[in-house]
Amino acid sequence: ATDITTKAKVAVKVLHPEHNQDQDFVRRFTQEAQIAAQVRHPCLVRAYDLGWFMTVVSAETSEPRRYTVFELVEGRSIAREIAQDAMPWERTVPIVLDLLDGLAALHARGVAHRDISPNNAMIEVQDGTERGRLLDLGYARMIEEDKGLVLTPPDTSTGMMFWGSEGYVAPERFRGRPGDYRADIFSIGALWATMLSGEAMPDPRSADSVSVASRITLPDPLRGVLLGALDVRDRRHHSATSMAEALRVAMQQ
Repeated sequence: ATDITTKAKVAVKVLHPEHNQDQDFVRRFTQEAQIAAQVRHPCLVRAYDLGWFMTVVSAETSEPRRYTVFELVEGRSIAREIAQDAMPWERTVPIVLDLLDGLAALHARGVAHRDISPNNAMIEVQDGTERGRLLDLGYARMIEEDKGLVLTPPDTSTGMMFWGSEGYVAPERFRGRPGDYRADIFSIGALWATMLSGEAMPDPRSADSVSVASRITLPDPLRGVLLGALDVRDRRHHSATSMAEALRVAMQQ
């Protein structure tokens, strides 16, 4: 869309009206916009506005349409990028570093993404240079409440259902562990492996992710970083910042 005041091109996300009565959908839609507006980083996608307008359903009734206005990112999702072929490792590393930097910004404000996948990451191209952008915070959750974010309404859900995309969910989550920072690291590792191989990682309940990823052609220092993202929780990179630093050191090697 075009912002009629600034004339800038923007992206508008609209909640389907069938979800208007589902308070969990409405809460997550609202919180996605609030997180995207308050956590600012070049590798995240900024939200500019959140609101609703009334649409006429019939002569007697109308209903609200909830919307969020986002920064428009010109690029392609990683899912589309790898639909035809895998990406060379030399191209993936700067993109993964961008995604890790964006993820570190979320974690610094107490937010776990919880749904990192090829559909939720984009490659933006500006002046011939690629940048990885992390998007879609619809399943994100605040797990530390003392980091300055203000979200309304608060998350009061207590259900056992967890969110995530198949092939990118950390194995410990199937055993009841939370979708936290280290679970996000596994998802980044699974995303990187998918970029390198062109194929999604298998369900970790049926295959060992480290064994699968170890067969990907990759220089040894980089392979160590990748496997450190997919390892069991206690041996995994403990933060997005530490994984990014390990990746930069591996590139120097």
